[in-house]
Amino acid sequence: MSQIDYDEEKERLRAEFEREASELRRQCETERLTKQDLQRKYNELKEQYDGEIDVLNHNKNNEGGKQYLGVSWERRLFLFFYY
Repeated sequence: MSQIDYDEEKERLRAEFEREASELRRQCETERLTKQDLQRKYNELKEQYDGEIDVLNHNKNNEGGKQYLGVSWERRLFLFFYY
């Protein structure tokens, strides 16, 4: 995986994380989620983001990392743990 591909994917993941975190804040205002519900949803989102970054870093350190670009995070996690 080239440095450019890695940086682009990392930026895409960061932007997606920020977009979804923003959506959670909007939901909180709209639906008046309890603090506990918001924290749970945020933690789930953070775990997903961290998992995707771990997979991205793993792929960067292994040959053939390009094959994972554009693959859903669920599939990347499956591939990471089972192959």
